[in-house]
Amino acid sequence: LYYVVCRNQMANLANQKQFSENDEQLRLKTRSLTEELSNLESKFVAVKAYYLAIEESDILLKSKVRLTGIQHNIAGIIETLNAKINILVPDIASLQKKKEEQFKVAALDEQRKLLKDDEPCPLCGSIHHPYAEDQVYTDLGKTEARILTLQQQLDTRRNELLKQTAELSSVISNIGSAEKEMEYKSNVISKILQEFP
Repeated sequence: LYYVVCRNQMANLANQKQFSENDEQLRLKTRSLTEELSNLESKFVAVKAYYLAIEESDILLKSKVRLTGIQHNIAGIIETLNAKINILVPDIASLQKKKEEQFKVAALDEQRKLLKDDEPCPLCGSIHHPYAEDQVYTDLGKTEARILTLQQQLDTRRNELLKQTAELSSVISNIGSAEKEMEYKSNVISKILQEFP
């Protein structure tokens, strides 16, 4: 009987030892699988970040292309406005000069009516007065109206130029922001590819 009890005890101890060895193997296997799962989760997060960065880079590139088109369009508008302004400024100056001349002629109109043939002009002393009888047509009102019209056009174009210049500045700033963000996304992609080749 003692032999049977000892043999049973020995069998129990062997089973416990076997369970202990199995427990250690299971613990090692569990640790290994946990580490592998953690690595896979890290890779999964990196893959998600990689594709998100690529998607965002694509959106930023499309935005940059769109903004660049807008930039060229605005630059064309600004160039056209500058050309129109450069035409209006000399036209207004020419009309201002014409207005001054018309004003001088109008101011001398009364003096011209007093001139008599073969009598010296009080201004220049000439006895010949070829324009004394001619009516010099001066229409200050039309010239002034034309100046006002052109000045309004000039002011409108200058205001539009300021607006377009501000818009161009904003677009250029947005392009710069998109380029910086694209560079950041490119760095994120590069780091992911280095970490997980």
